[in-house]
Amino acid sequence: MTKKNKIIKETINKKISYNFNKAIEILKKLSSKNFIETVEISINIQTNSKDLNMRGYSLLPNNSGKKLKIAVFVDDEELKNINSSNIDLFIDNKEINNIKENKIHFDIIMTTPKSILKLSQIGNILGPRGLMPNIKYGTITNEINKNIEDMKTKYIKFKNDKNNIIHAIIGKINFETSKLKENLESLIKDIKKSKPIECKKMIISKITLSTTMGPGLTINSNSLTY
Repeated sequence: MTKKNKIIKETINKKISYNFNKAIEILKKLSSKNFIETVEISINIQTNSKDLNMRGYSLLPNNSGKKLKIAVFVDDEELKNINSSNIDLFIDNKEINNIKENKIHFDIIMTTPKSILKLSQIGNILGPRGLMPNIKYGTITNEINKNIEDMKTKYIKFKNDKNNIIHAIIGKINFETSKLKENLESLIKDIKKSKPIECKKMIISKITLSTTMGPGLTINSNSLTY
């Protein structure tokens, strides 16, 4: 058993759930001294729906700890109404050729309902990479200017896996505890809002907090407001 694993075993009780603030305090003490670890969250969902298809996005109240490079694809007329200073990359014919050659230089593509059909020619490349714009992810919109600056540093998207667990990041371990808590509470609220219409009952049954290299701690939901 390594020294760190021994400390983890002596510090953490796997049989109990932790107050959010206490959990962050423990994870801060156990965090790596070599790099700033990401704070990760796993949220277990219970529902009456056998085939839950939950997906959405959250604009966190605070920094997510990751800066995204945002590309925009619109026609020339729409381009006149966009603040170009906030855009990292415009998708033009040259860039489309780069994408066809798997030369992708962005994290998100934003487009409008008018222009989305023109992206279909590279949908087979963008789709498998999770880059195809989607209205549920807030990346197909007529209000590109409105949230684009926040999307660079506060945007996260989420979807449930086959076990109905949603995995996401809420910041870095060196962030203030209060800001990490605000991010998590905001994320949970957005997850609840994204409940599909056919899903009559949805319960968040378990919340687990961890860091990149750290252990997972079960969070007492009573220590959160959502």
